[in-house]
Amino acid sequence: MLALSLMLAHPAQAQTLKKPALDALVSGTRTAAQADLQAFMAAAAKAEPSVAPAVAAWQARSPLAGDNLANIGRLLGVYNRVHNEAAVIDAIGRMVALRTVRDEKIPQHENPAIIEFGKMIEAMARDFGLAYRNVDNRVFEVTLPGGKDTFGILTHADVVPAAAEEWVLEDGTKLDPFRMTRVGDTLYGRGTIDDKGSIATVMYAMKTVKESGVPLARTIRLMIETTEETGGDGMKYYRQHTTLPSTTSCSTANTPRWWRKKARAR
Repeated sequence: MLALSLMLAHPAQAQTLKKPALDALVSGTRTAAQADLQAFMAAAAKAEPSVAPAVAAWQARSPLAGDNLANIGRLLGVYNRVHNEAAVIDAIGRMVALRTVRDEKIPQHENPAIIEFGKMIEAMARDFGLAYRNVDNRVFEVTLPGGKDTFGILTHADVVPAAAEEWVLEDGTKLDPFRMTRVGDTLYGRGTIDDKGSIATVMYAMKTVKESGVPLARTIRLMIETTEETGGDGMKYYRQHTTLPSTTSCSTANTPRWWRKKARAR
């Protein structure tokens, strides 16, 4: 739900949903969430009466603020988690299958796997109704329009090499690092954490926010860099050809980082 929180930034309020209530909604509204967003919101309001005013305001397309905005943001996070879980996992698997390791024989922006990755992102963006821009295969942009100011989310498509001998489970099972494998609640595959899982998660969060119709105070720009693991020359190129967002969150390896454009950009 981090990606939704970043998009619908708001201060914490006393009457907003807390984790126990959110967990209950995840299990209690699963059937409704599989249907559509309207059905999920109605089920959530019935299961958790404290969010009924927020849901009513959202259904009426009334302006959202304070607790109402916070609760709608959190409900969208629950909906995205339940409704899109299988699709996100499938997308991660398709991303992992693309061997976006840097090939020293060719520039990264000519790497066939990077080019295919960009095409995949473009197709997803078009399907989700989001804007797509390919900055010469150095950075792939996906944008959800909102206010004049832009909030950036920086991720990367490239991965480090994988040694086959290191991809062995405790029971001796050998894994293919470029074929995602699910064991219980864990996904194994090169890039599932760093950073293809983040890309898939953020894109589906952007899709959910767009479908919700909630107005955004800021435009959201997902930036997918292609050389992060080997020096970041793709981002250097991007900075020469693009104005950076005023604020950016870097989500990689489960560790969000923040910076202001004028303070630091790498």
